[in-house]
Amino acid sequence: MIQVYKRKKAPEELASKGYKCDEVKEAILKDQHDKCYLCERKMTTDYQVEHLASQKHYANLTDEWNNLFMACNYCNDRKKHYYDDLPSPASLPFEELILHTVDEEKQKASFSNQQANDERLKRTAQLLEKLYNGKGNIRNLMEKRFWDVFHDLYLDYMRHINDYLQHPTDDNKRLIENDLNVSQPILAFKYAVIKRNSTLWAAFAPLCKWNKD
Repeated sequence: MIQVYKRKKAPEELASKGYKCDEVKEAILKDQHDKCYLCERKMTTDYQVEHLASQKHYANLTDEWNNLFMACNYCNDRKKHYYDDLPSPASLPFEELILHTVDEEKQKASFSNQQANDERLKRTAQLLEKLYNGKGNIRNLMEKRFWDVFHDLYLDYMRHINDYLQHPTDDNKRLIENDLNVSQPILAFKYAVIKRNSTLWAAFAPLCKWNKD
Protein backbone atom coordinates (compact mmCIF):
# COMPACT_ATOMS: atom_id res chain seq x y z
CA MET A 1 0.00 0.00 0.00
CA ILE A 2 1.33 3.41 -0.98
CA GLN A 3 -0.06 6.89 -0.82
CA VAL A 4 -2.33 7.42 -3.80
CA TYR A 5 -2.98 10.53 -5.84
CA LYS A 6 -6.50 11.95 -5.73
CA ARG A 7 -7.56 14.93 -7.80
CA LYS A 8 -8.91 17.80 -5.71
CA LYS A 9 -12.00 18.42 -7.80
CA ALA A 10 -14.61 15.67 -8.14
CA PRO A 11 -16.08 14.84 -11.54
CA GLU A 12 -19.16 16.98 -12.18
CA GLU A 13 -21.27 13.85 -12.67
CA LEU A 14 -20.81 12.82 -9.02
CA ALA A 15 -23.35 15.41 -7.84
CA SER A 16 -26.02 14.45 -10.39
CA LYS A 17 -25.44 10.72 -10.94
CA GLY A 18 -23.78 9.49 -7.75
CA TYR A 19 -20.67 7.41 -7.17
CA LYS A 20 -21.79 4.47 -9.32
CA CYS A 21 -21.62 6.33 -12.64
CA ASP A 22 -18.89 5.51 -15.14
CA GLU A 23 -17.44 9.02 -15.10
CA VAL A 24 -16.67 8.78 -11.38
CA LYS A 25 -15.25 5.29 -11.68
CA GLU A 26 -13.07 6.31 -14.61
CA ALA A 27 -11.67 9.29 -12.68
CA ILE A 28 -10.78 7.17 -9.64
CA LEU A 29 -9.21 4.46 -11.79
CA LYS A 30 -7.11 7.03 -13.62
CA ASP A 31 -5.96 8.64 -10.36
CA GLN A 32 -4.94 5.24 -8.98
CA HIS A 33 -3.35 4.02 -12.23
CA ASP A 34 -5.90 1.18 -12.38
CA LYS A 35 -4.55 -0.27 -9.13
CA CYS A 36 -6.34 -1.35 -5.97
CA TYR A 37 -5.35 1.13 -3.28
CA LEU A 38 -4.87 -1.65 -0.72
CA CYS A 39 -3.00 -4.45 -2.49
CA GLU A 40 -1.71 -2.37 -5.44
CA ARG A 41 -2.60 -5.05 -7.95
CA LYS A 42 -3.67 -3.94 -11.42
CA MET A 43 -7.40 -4.17 -12.06
CA THR A 44 -9.33 -4.70 -15.30
CA THR A 45 -12.96 -5.58 -14.56
CA ASP A 46 -12.17 -6.68 -11.01
CA TYR A 47 -12.91 -3.43 -9.20
CA GLN A 48 -15.42 -1.81 -6.86
CA VAL A 49 -15.84 1.73 -5.64
CA GLU A 50 -14.69 1.49 -2.03
CA HIS A 51 -16.05 3.77 0.67
CA LEU A 52 -13.24 4.48 3.12
CA ALA A 53 -15.88 5.21 5.76
CA SER A 54 -18.51 2.57 5.01
CA GLN A 55 -22.01 3.27 3.80
CA LYS A 56 -23.31 1.14 6.65
CA HIS A 57 -21.94 3.50 9.30
CA TYR A 58 -21.59 6.75 7.34
CA ALA A 59 -24.47 6.98 4.88
CA ASN A 60 -23.99 10.74 4.69
CA LEU A 61 -20.59 10.18 3.02
CA THR A 62 -21.87 7.87 0.28
CA ASP A 63 -21.17 10.39 -2.49
CA GLU A 64 -18.40 12.33 -0.78
CA TRP A 65 -15.49 12.54 -3.24
CA ASN A 66 -12.74 12.24 -0.63
CA ASN A 67 -14.39 9.07 0.71
CA LEU A 68 -14.29 7.24 -2.64
CA PHE A 69 -11.44 5.02 -3.75
CA MET A 70 -11.06 1.98 -5.97
CA ALA A 71 -10.37 -1.48 -4.61
CA CYS A 72 -10.33 -4.95 -6.08
CA ASN A 73 -13.25 -7.21 -5.18
CA TYR A 74 -11.03 -9.33 -2.93
CA CYS A 75 -9.84 -6.41 -0.76
CA ASN A 76 -13.17 -4.60 -0.67
CA ASP A 77 -15.04 -7.73 0.40
CA ARG A 78 -12.66 -8.15 3.34
CA LYS A 79 -12.51 -4.55 4.45
CA LYS A 80 -16.27 -3.86 4.28
CA HIS A 81 -17.46 -1.86 7.31
CA TYR A 82 -14.97 -3.43 9.72
CA TYR A 83 -12.20 -0.87 9.14
CA ASP A 84 -13.91 2.51 9.14
CA ASP A 85 -11.10 4.06 11.19
CA LEU A 86 -8.35 3.90 8.56
CA PRO A 87 -6.52 7.05 7.42
CA SER A 88 -7.22 8.25 3.90
CA PRO A 89 -5.11 6.51 1.22
CA ALA A 90 -4.34 9.98 -0.15
CA SER A 91 -3.18 11.45 3.14
CA LEU A 92 0.00 9.65 4.24
CA PRO A 93 3.17 8.06 2.79
CA PHE A 94 2.15 4.53 3.79
CA GLU A 95 5.17 3.05 2.03
CA GLU A 96 7.34 4.81 4.62
CA LEU A 97 5.10 4.42 7.66
CA ILE A 98 4.37 0.72 7.20
CA LEU A 99 7.31 -1.47 6.21
CA HIS A 100 6.21 -4.13 3.70
CA THR A 101 8.37 -7.28 3.60
CA VAL A 102 8.09 -10.93 2.60
CA ASP A 103 9.15 -13.89 4.73
CA GLU A 104 9.94 -16.57 2.16
CA GLU A 105 10.46 -19.28 4.79
CA LYS A 106 7.02 -18.75 6.32
CA GLN A 107 5.41 -17.73 3.01
CA LYS A 108 3.89 -14.67 4.61
CA ALA A 109 3.94 -10.93 4.17
CA SER A 110 4.85 -8.72 7.10
CA PHE A 111 3.69 -5.16 7.81
CA SER A 112 5.66 -3.33 10.48
CA ASN A 113 4.08 -0.12 11.71
CA GLN A 114 6.87 2.44 12.08
CA GLN A 115 4.73 4.63 14.35
CA ALA A 116 3.58 2.26 17.07
CA ASN A 117 1.42 4.86 18.84
CA ASP A 118 -0.72 5.59 15.79
CA GLU A 119 -3.82 3.42 16.17
CA ARG A 120 -5.09 4.12 12.65
CA LEU A 121 -1.82 2.92 11.12
CA LYS A 122 -1.95 -0.10 13.40
CA ARG A 123 -5.39 -0.93 12.04
CA THR A 124 -4.16 -0.43 8.47
CA ALA A 125 -1.33 -2.90 9.07
CA GLN A 126 -3.80 -5.36 10.59
CA LEU A 127 -6.00 -5.18 7.50
CA LEU A 128 -3.01 -5.73 5.21
CA GLU A 129 -2.03 -8.78 7.30
CA LYS A 130 -5.53 -10.15 6.84
CA LEU A 131 -5.51 -9.56 3.09
CA TYR A 132 -2.14 -11.19 2.43
CA ASN A 133 -1.98 -13.89 5.09
CA GLY A 134 -5.60 -14.86 5.64
CA LYS A 135 -7.55 -15.10 8.85
CA GLY A 136 -6.15 -18.39 10.15
CA ASN A 137 -3.05 -20.58 10.01
CA ILE A 138 -4.03 -21.93 6.60
CA ARG A 139 -5.22 -19.76 3.72
CA ASN A 140 -8.53 -20.66 2.14
CA LEU A 141 -8.67 -21.10 -1.63
CA MET A 142 -9.29 -17.45 -2.48
CA GLU A 143 -6.63 -16.27 -0.03
CA LYS A 144 -4.15 -18.76 -1.48
CA ARG A 145 -4.84 -17.59 -5.03
CA PHE A 146 -4.43 -13.99 -3.94
CA TRP A 147 -1.08 -14.87 -2.36
CA ASP A 148 0.06 -16.82 -5.41
CA VAL A 149 -0.62 -13.90 -7.76
CA PHE A 150 1.16 -11.49 -5.43
CA HIS A 151 4.08 -13.85 -4.85
CA ASP A 152 4.62 -14.38 -8.58
CA LEU A 153 4.84 -10.59 -9.03
CA TYR A 154 7.28 -10.34 -6.15
CA LEU A 155 9.50 -13.18 -7.43
CA ASP A 156 9.65 -11.63 -10.91
CA TYR A 157 10.83 -8.40 -9.35
CA MET A 158 13.40 -10.18 -7.18
CA ARG A 159 14.81 -11.90 -10.26
CA HIS A 160 15.36 -8.49 -11.82
CA ILE A 161 16.99 -7.28 -8.61
CA ASN A 162 19.34 -10.24 -8.36
CA ASP A 163 20.26 -10.02 -12.05
CA TYR A 164 21.13 -6.36 -11.61
CA LEU A 165 23.22 -6.97 -8.49
CA GLN A 166 25.19 -9.70 -10.27
CA HIS A 167 25.42 -7.91 -13.62
CA PRO A 168 24.56 -4.17 -13.38
CA THR A 169 23.98 -3.61 -17.08
CA ASP A 170 21.87 -0.87 -18.63
CA ASP A 171 19.31 -3.47 -19.72
CA ASN A 172 19.00 -4.87 -16.21
CA LYS A 173 18.73 -1.36 -14.82
CA ARG A 174 15.91 -0.51 -17.22
CA LEU A 175 13.94 -3.56 -16.07
CA ILE A 176 14.01 -2.32 -12.49
CA GLU A 177 13.21 1.23 -13.55
CA ASN A 178 10.12 -0.14 -15.27
CA ASP A 179 9.26 -2.21 -12.17
CA LEU A 180 9.31 1.00 -10.12
CA ASN A 181 7.06 3.00 -12.43
CA VAL A 182 4.09 4.36 -10.49
CA SER A 183 1.67 2.38 -12.66
CA GLN A 184 3.25 -0.94 -11.66
CA PRO A 185 1.94 -3.20 -8.85
CA ILE A 186 3.20 -3.86 -5.29
CA LEU A 187 5.42 -0.79 -5.12
CA ALA A 188 5.55 -0.70 -1.32
CA PHE A 189 7.24 -4.12 -1.31
CA LYS A 190 9.56 -3.09 -4.14
CA TYR A 191 10.58 0.09 -2.35
CA ALA A 192 11.41 -1.87 0.81
CA VAL A 193 13.82 -4.10 -1.14
CA ILE A 194 15.61 -1.07 -2.59
CA LYS A 195 15.91 0.64 0.78
CA ARG A 196 17.54 -2.39 2.42
CA ASN A 197 20.47 -2.47 -0.01
CA SER A 198 22.93 0.43 -0.31
CA THR A 199 23.86 -0.43 -3.91
CA LEU A 200 20.23 -0.46 -4.99
CA TRP A 201 19.45 2.67 -3.02
CA ALA A 202 22.28 4.56 -4.71
CA ALA A 203 20.95 3.59 -8.14
CA PHE A 204 17.19 3.80 -7.66
CA ALA A 205 16.38 6.04 -4.69
CA PRO A 206 14.79 8.80 -6.86
CA LEU A 207 12.27 6.26 -8.16
CA CYS A 208 11.15 5.11 -4.71
CA LYS A 209 8.39 7.63 -4.28
CA TRP A 210 4.71 7.78 -5.05
CA ASN A 211 3.41 9.83 -7.90
CA LYS A 212 2.68 13.43 -6.85
CA ASP A 213 1.71 14.70 -10.29
